[in-house]
Amino acid sequence: MYRYTVSILTLSLCVLPTIQTQAKPDDSAAASQKAGVPTITVTKLDISDKILNLNFEIENNSDSEIWICEELEFYTPEKSEICLLEDNQLLVIRRQLDLSEPTGIAWARRPLGKYVRLSPGKKRYESLSANVPIDAFCIFEPGRNTQIPRELFYVSHVSIEIGYYVGNLPEMIFNMLLETEKTHNNDESTPQMLKIFGGAITFNYFREQVRNRDEEVWIPYTRQQLKGEKVLRASIDGLRIPCKRALASDDKIGKTFFEASTRLQIGYKPSAFDYFFPFASDQSLLSREEIEHLQSEQTFVVEDPNIIKAFADKIARGHPFHGAVRHNKIAQFDCYRNNEHLKSFAMYGNTILETEQKKRLSYEKGFLNIEMLTPEMQKLEYRVQCAINLRNLYYRLRFYNLILVKHKKESPVKGEVIYPTSTNWLDGLTSLSRLGVSDIGVFLSSELKKPHVCPSVGEGRSTYAMNPNCRTDSPADMVLLFETKAGWNQHGGPGLFTFDNHDPKGGCVLFNDGTVKFIRTQEELQQLRWK
Repeated sequence: MYRYTVSILTLSLCVLPTIQTQAKPDDSAAASQKAGVPTITVTKLDISDKILNLNFEIENNSDSEIWICEELEFYTPEKSEICLLEDNQLLVIRRQLDLSEPTGIAWARRPLGKYVRLSPGKKRYESLSANVPIDAFCIFEPGRNTQIPRELFYVSHVSIEIGYYVGNLPEMIFNMLLETEKTHNNDESTPQMLKIFGGAITFNYFREQVRNRDEEVWIPYTRQQLKGEKVLRASIDGLRIPCKRALASDDKIGKTFFEASTRLQIGYKPSAFDYFFPFASDQSLLSREEIEHLQSEQTFVVEDPNIIKAFADKIARGHPFHGAVRHNKIAQFDCYRNNEHLKSFAMYGNTILETEQKKRLSYEKGFLNIEMLTPEMQKLEYRVQCAINLRNLYYRLRFYNLILVKHKKESPVKGEVIYPTSTNWLDGLTSLSRLGVSDIGVFLSSELKKPHVCPSVGEGRSTYAMNPNCRTDSPADMVLLFETKAGWNQHGGPGLFTFDNHDPKGGCVLFNDGTVKFIRTQEELQQLRWK
């Protein structure tokens, strides 16, 4: 057995003679050079005979926002590539999309990259772990997955590579697609970028798949058609990392977790508040008392046998996972039979499960939904999802004129935004939302209708109404959409508002600037701007 820990301090002394931690700027980023460039710094490397732990921080020293590749998805949520390169002498932990497509490979689906915003002057702290001996998983060089020796060998070099874009990445892509669509109306000459993204409006629908579209975006692999990705690199030498090709794991290990369990106890790190509600837009919907409770509550208990069984059935459907996991969000599960402790396991970000024996299973995002295990968390999550629905409807309304022009082949008034009439606003949105299926993903009619119903209600054609007094040039704080009873094309004033869709009682209101507020009392409702 062996173990050693390297910190950034010891790196500079004697253990590791080489560390490179700064992105290399190019000539096209002169403005960024003056203000500084983003950097990545390894703060700790801990290696034992069972696990490799790596801590690092990314700092945006530039005067522009950057969008960092946070995770990769390819059939399963792989988070990062772990590649053994240069004749298995270099271990690369990599998250980026600007890579060459492997030759001789026909992908059934495209890899996806999730990019998150980092404002100027802000830092991002990450902690990764990978099981030892290290096994490789390469998306863009899949042949290397089978070139790893089955006998143990050691790697002395490790490199971290994180892709990023400078500037507002979603806006950049959207404007690029708009400009391309203006000059390419013939399907036979459609550029590859339009084929991949399906156009500006389809890209908008695709952005509805994230929790906060102002902070994160999923991008499909574009075969290097999307230019401008830069790479942060940190290289460390003088290591001794055990590696070998892993044998197939038992993908049924999840079945043993809940045998005879009558109670689950769940603890969230750093807290339930940080785990489920990381964005300011989510947090603004919670009361001070709710936030304090989520920050202070140590464990959440599940005792409903039907919920435990349903969750156990889902757990049993995991797939073996050998990649690196991020430690930013951890849910610790303890299984009990009455007062007897049976098993423990951890969940990383709702997609990776780790047993006490460090075996890991992966799940598609949105499959486990552990926030739905406890009624308390479920109610709060429904409130947040309701607000997300309204924000997505806001962008559909803002793009209404663009969609109308696209279908009617008319010349748009430059920069003009037009809302549909309040008497048929939902008819207008849904009739123009039926675009063709694109290469970016599958958009079924049920998905296009998803934002129309509050998840707390879960039935009816729509649970939102439009304020007929609100125009695109109305004040930013005027009510645009709000919650009501189930119906269709509903429009009116505060008399239509309902407090009954949520528990505790209240309802979401969307303002003309795209922000959402949760209204709890009649007094709050009457103070809003309706005219």
